[in-house]
Amino acid sequence: MFHLTEDGRLINKSAQTSRRIGDFADKHDRRGYRSLFVDGKLQFAHRVIWKMAHGKDPIGYLDHINGDILDNRPENLREASHSQNMFNRKRSLHNTSGVKGICFRKDTGVWRAYISHEGKRLNLGQFNKIEDAEVVLNKAREKLHGKFARVA
Repeated sequence: MFHLTEDGRLINKSAQTSRRIGDFADKHDRRGYRSLFVDGKLQFAHRVIWKMAHGKDPIGYLDHINGDILDNRPENLREASHSQNMFNRKRSLHNTSGVKGICFRKDTGVWRAYISHEGKRLNLGQFNKIEDAEVVLNKAREKLHGKFARVA
C-alpha cells in the first residue's frame, strides 16, 4: 500500500479517499506523531513502518532512538517496554534546571538529583554544584537505563 522514503515518510502506492497516488500518506496528529489510515483504522506511522521493515507488529512500545518523533526511519525505531520508553523521554517543559532529573532546592540552596527505576524514584543525593549532580545522574542512567538512557 505504501512506499517508504529514505527519511521515513510513507507515500501512497494506491489512491485512498482524498489521498492520491504519490501523496504523503501520513499527517501530524495532536501530539506531533505522524499517523495514517490503514484498512479504515487510524495507525501511527512508526508502527506501520516497523511492520513493513520487520514483517510483524512490534511487541509493546516503539521508541524513537534519537528522540525525534518525526524520524520514523526503521533504524531509528526499537521495541521497548513502557519503562524503557519513558527512560528515553525528553526533558519536561516545566523543568527549570535545564537537566532532566535535577531540581534546585530553594530551602537548602542545593541541587538534588533523582532517577526513576522499576516504578520508584531514587534520590541520588544533594550537591552544591549542578555539574556534580549531572555526573552522578549520568552514571546512574548508564547503569540503570542502559541503551535507553537519555542525558538531556
